[in-house]
Amino acid sequence: MTLRIEMCPVCGRQVGIHEEKYMNMALKIRCRLCKETWWVEIREKETTPNGVAVEDLKEAKRLAVFILKEVKLYHEKEIENAQTQKEVLQAVQKDLNLARKHYLSRVPQTIPDPEKIFDEAIHEVLLVGKK
Repeated sequence: MTLRIEMCPVCGRQVGIHEEKYMNMALKIRCRLCKETWWVEIREKETTPNGVAVEDLKEAKRLAVFILKEVKLYHEKEIENAQTQKEVLQAVQKDLNLARKHYLSRVPQTIPDPEKIFDEAIHEVLLVGKK
């Protein structure tokens, strides 16, 4: 059984819920410590045709964009002065390699081809508007 951990929004106490038992239900939970009540929905994870959780793919994309925005912020002037995509990539190459390594260490192992997601994010964040 998969145990889902929820935290009380008031005191932070952890509450364990067996997902299989309450699948596709909304539960009203009451904290034993502070008596706060709140609702939790237990839903099946949406998956792609090859069985990868859609939420995992979205999280991998968010992580890549976040890391690359930091690279962009650090190299703002170099990116602004670059005329082509090639010049941008040359200007940030060292930090881009570090960013990719960090991304790959944090992305879930269930993601197929995480490099592709990272490369798409590079085009979205760093290379937008360049020839």
